[in-house]
Amino acid sequence: MIVIGITGPIGSGKSTAAKWFATQEGVAVFDADACVHRLYQQDRALIKAIASEFPEAVHDSTVDRKQLGKIIAKNPKVIKVLEKLVHPQVRKEEEAFLESARNTGKTTAILELALLYQTGADALCDVVILVNAPIEVRMDRVLARPGMTQEKLKAIMARQDETVYRTENPNYIIDTDCTVEETQQSLEIVYQKIRQDYA
Repeated sequence: MIVIGITGPIGSGKSTAAKWFATQEGVAVFDADACVHRLYQQDRALIKAIASEFPEAVHDSTVDRKQLGKIIAKNPKVIKVLEKLVHPQVRKEEEAFLESARNTGKTTAILELALLYQTGADALCDVVILVNAPIEVRMDRVLARPGMTQEKLKAIMARQDETVYRTENPNYIIDTDCTVEETQQSLEIVYQKIRQDYA
């Protein structure tokens, strides 16, 4: 089984890439953001740990992401405390996902993570694809999302440490400053190349 990491800064087109891969036969896709959503709703140990550090962010035994976002926006340094709680749980989910994908005969597994390099998850991957677009394009995309504000976007961008995407060496870089169809064509070319290399 080939493990492909898809990463990139916010608004770069990771979800578009992951959705395309999800339509391909024999491919399983792990969405890190959806995983965190689920953990905030269901992982009792994690919710309890977050409640201990950020009591105002937990209501009705679930984590209030909006409230947590406000806390981080006011004091960005606390993101490190949160990451120490969340990242190990996400890693467990990643490893369980890969094991399940192998056991069910998938030919390819996709790990879609904005913080692939920052969390060391690239070590789980055979190949890494970086999707990217100019910052102006990415900001326009993100600001078009419901409920997004300039302040929220700045806070997210601050904690992603975008210098990582310039200093690491992904196997492939796909420019998404184009139509969805053109991005999908680029993904298909890259995927065929990867399958040939790992055949």
